[in-house]
Amino acid sequence: MGKFNPLAYAIARSNEAVTQSLGIRSNKRDRPVPEIYRPRRGEHPADTMARLLPDTLIPMGDRHISVWDWAADFSAGTKPPPRVEIWPRGGAKSTMAELIASYTALTLSRRFVLYVCGTQDQADLHIQSIAGFLEQIGIRRAVNVYSSSVGWTARRIQTENGWGAISVGLDSSVRGARLGQFRPDLIILDDIDSKNDSENATQKRLRTISSAILPAGSVDAGLLFAQNMIHSRSAIARVADGTAEIALGARVTIEPAVRDLEYRLDGEGQSARYRIIGGTATWEEGQSLAVCESQINEWGLRAFLAESQHEDEPDGGLWDKSRDIVPYRVSSHPALIRIVLGVDPSGGTGTETGIIAAGLDITGHAYVLADDSTTGTSAEWGADVVARYNLLQGDCVACEANYGGDMVATVIRSCDRRVNVKLVTASRGKAIRAEPIQQKYQQGMVHHVGNYPDLERELCQWTHGMQSPNRLDALVWALTELMLGTPVRTSNAGAAIW
Repeated sequence: MGKFNPLAYAIARSNEAVTQSLGIRSNKRDRPVPEIYRPRRGEHPADTMARLLPDTLIPMGDRHISVWDWAADFSAGTKPPPRVEIWPRGGAKSTMAELIASYTALTLSRRFVLYVCGTQDQADLHIQSIAGFLEQIGIRRAVNVYSSSVGWTARRIQTENGWGAISVGLDSSVRGARLGQFRPDLIILDDIDSKNDSENATQKRLRTISSAILPAGSVDAGLLFAQNMIHSRSAIARVADGTAEIALGARVTIEPAVRDLEYRLDGEGQSARYRIIGGTATWEEGQSLAVCESQINEWGLRAFLAESQHEDEPDGGLWDKSRDIVPYRVSSHPALIRIVLGVDPSGGTGTETGIIAAGLDITGHAYVLADDSTTGTSAEWGADVVARYNLLQGDCVACEANYGGDMVATVIRSCDRRVNVKLVTASRGKAIRAEPIQQKYQQGMVHHVGNYPDLERELCQWTHGMQSPNRLDALVWALTELMLGTPVRTSNAGAAIW
């Protein structure tokens, strides 16, 4: 016999004649929403809510419209495809979830919404927001035969047309999860993860969702999981990539606040300010570049990158982003006397070939110029290397002779025999090779020209004992050749540079 499931039991009890014991009006006497509050013929859900909530900013970015369209197709007896929406902080993810729930109260295309969060307090706040929307619209509360309001609390709301919603926190036991004869036909997961969750906490939450929350729904229940990424091991990240084995086949949307974000730091100390110098806002109306720039300076760069760009914060790796990379980032570079491309070939199908370009100035400072790493075929990455080499007028391509070096040389020379390929024999382990390069960073001798989020993530998450990623290895080959190799005499400078 299976273990007792209090949530499933509580919701299953909703099939009993609860309405009679509570004195709530029966379905036969449920009052329809007044015509003025109903969607007009052919009216889009977003337009309906904008008409009924004129003082509320109704999100209508591309990602929002996609979810509105999903809600527009709700119909009783038809199970909608699950949605996993990973949006930036400040990108209206919770507002959208609350508005979608409120919209179903007008149409009754869903009758019972279960709003689930990591904590009961969080879930209660969302239910209260939904209640606020309904009250602004003019949707009336359910009343009993004595005309007293029922089922309208911090954790539960019921309307006179037979719609309702309850809040559930994964940190508390569930009591009274019932709504007349209805089982939840729309389940919303929001604010499930926390930044400081342990692996055990994340696994426990996934088990609860899988074994208690989702089975509680009706056969046609819809699922909306909306949250920012939090970190790469979060519950929503695992649902999105399929490793949680929950909501398989869901439509997954991962969208940052700014695509192709570029920024720089101007000034020092309290007068310092981050400026966004490139990129496209994904929701111009509500989270423009100006708003994002303000959020960077208010929250801090690392918090913005993690919360709104879905970039995992450094995790105790060999490099420290705030110490080794950010203070020395530049938007341009001086004249360079030598340019090298580091290449680390893919270790297998689907993995990346690391391609990093860097240059050296006459003072011995190095500048990271490009990250062209790719999962493409050998012919594709070979062409990418040659294109970057020729564009930058490179001096050589450095790669490891031990593993795949001959193959790298063959691939590149098949594209352009003029490219100078230098095979480097690695006599030391990867950690020993990487440490001198990290020390150059810490000394302020290496500068990233612009932003390389994938490379920087690898640098700041890699620790001794882990398999080193391809971008990191390619960077080490390039910078080792530039900064730690034998002196190279160049025709431009006429001086030996280490």
